[in-house]
Amino acid sequence: MSELSAQGAIDLDRERLLRGRGPGASPREVARHTSDRPEIGGVAVPELLETTAAQAAVVRGDVAALADRATTDRARLADDLSAVALRAERAARLSARWTVAFLAGLLAGWLLRSRRGSRSTGGPPASRPDPARRGRRRRPTRSP
Repeated sequence: MSELSAQGAIDLDRERLLRGRGPGASPREVARHTSDRPEIGGVAVPELLETTAAQAAVVRGDVAALADRATTDRARLADDLSAVALRAERAARLSARWTVAFLAGLLAGWLLRSRRGSRSTGGPPASRPDPARRGRRRRPTRSP
């Protein structure tokens, strides 16, 4: 084996190693790598392939691939942020509705209680004992 062919084999192996299993991988290679599983270690296969391709791009120093990855990550983060903001807004609206309903209930109860107290029936309400009878208890009668 000559020096040129050995160097060519090293270059070929290095190129294969740095290429990674990115979006350009053949279906057969993806199936062999993933054993046709939808997830590997709790990570979805497409996401795992993207991560592997990004790592290979870092090792290669591929600026265009890294810029594309950064743009994709930034778009995903913007989508996630807008989804979280929308959920927070919905929760705030729901909380405001519950607060208004609670306060309206308190106001209605207060108004009803104040209206009941303004009418005079001539005696204490049934819920309050008569102060004149306080302290006197009826003794139970014994049956013979």
